[in-house]
Amino acid sequence: MHFLGKVFMKNLYKTIITLIIIPVIFLLSPAKILAYKDLPISDSATTKYIYRFWSPVFKGHFFTMDHAEANRVANEDSNWNFEQIAYSAYAMQSEATLPVYRFWSPVFHGHFYTINPEEWMRVKDTDSNWNYEWIAYYAYPPTYTGEAKNVYRFWSPVFLHHFFTIDEEEMKRVRDTDPNWDYEGIAFKVPPGDTNQTITGDEKKLIESETAAIQVDEISDVTSQYPAQAKTGEKLIATKVYLLNTGQDPIDYSLYDFILKNPENGQTYQPQPIAEPVLVGGKLSPGESVEGNLTFSIPTDLNNPVLQYSSDNMEIKNNRIEVNLDITPSVVIISSGVITDQFSSQKIVGTVKNNTKTPVRHVKITASYFDESMEQIGENFSYAEKASIDFLQPGDTADFKIWYSSNPSVKYYELTLNWQTN
Repeated sequence: MHFLGKVFMKNLYKTIITLIIIPVIFLLSPAKILAYKDLPISDSATTKYIYRFWSPVFKGHFFTMDHAEANRVANEDSNWNFEQIAYSAYAMQSEATLPVYRFWSPVFHGHFYTINPEEWMRVKDTDSNWNYEWIAYYAYPPTYTGEAKNVYRFWSPVFLHHFFTIDEEEMKRVRDTDPNWDYEGIAFKVPPGDTNQTITGDEKKLIESETAAIQVDEISDVTSQYPAQAKTGEKLIATKVYLLNTGQDPIDYSLYDFILKNPENGQTYQPQPIAEPVLVGGKLSPGESVEGNLTFSIPTDLNNPVLQYSSDNMEIKNNRIEVNLDITPSVVIISSGVITDQFSSQKIVGTVKNNTKTPVRHVKITASYFDESMEQIGENFSYAEKASIDFLQPGDTADFKIWYSSNPSVKYYELTLNWQTN
């Protein structure tokens, strides 16, 4: 079957149309099918984008560096759907690179690419199924030891097509789970470029890319709050997400720019509009931000998932931000904020919740204060009310108050928790 989950949901959300999904026994997945009048062009002075297409008719992929050809295929040829920018390569031969030769087969209705000069000669001179076209672009041979990324090659005796991918995760999924495809190894190598980038970080930290930044806070198990939406054998996890446009252009955002992934088996989970306020959708101008909740239904034993974010513009280049989450049952802060009392004093007030299965006490909340450059310049702490000596039972909540720093240089603060079980 095709992995069309995120694509389908995002397009369904944005266009409000009805689609009929026809199952196809084929685990190789197109990344995303979108319509473009003009595909993006690389800003690099030395490399160009390689555009990747998928044909549900021919059950194969097509790659081209030619921007005019890519635009023509994307807009005029209904047999092919543009997926994404596959990678970057050289338009002119440079040091240590070799030609990547391109063939077309009217028999198999597909293209074939090789950097191996012996294979090129053999196919060109002896295999009548293939017509040699031209040099597609220039890349590094598999033996190249400089800075470069691998492009992996597959052959399908079922679909009679080759497939190439730079995405290591995709390569492993196809190699390990799809019997229709035989892994053939590294086809060639290409310069890193500005595609296929994954920026990773941990929760409660701002993780930035060139176009967007996200921060994930206040992760909690909300199964008991929404029992009707909870599936048997699963739990509902709500995460508060802060999204910032760090680029130069406006970005569209929606709930379905996010997925939760099990890093062990690659299984993904779509967000659901459950916990309020929901991060619904809209447009962010440069410098603007938004925050809201994402809710996921996941197996009860999944405690270390990865939250993945990729806007439409990022996904064209196969770029993403990934946040490592730890949702092991614990005591968590479910709300917090700064208030000013009648004496003009500022306090951080909030609520903690015991999400563990055992009673806890001595619940200590520490506020660390930071200046503009994120240098720590002080801290203060307090214990949650009724949870300093008495036990806080599983599922119960307790409020807390911490005096805010009077240092005028403080611009940010961070809260951490400690507790005891005896």
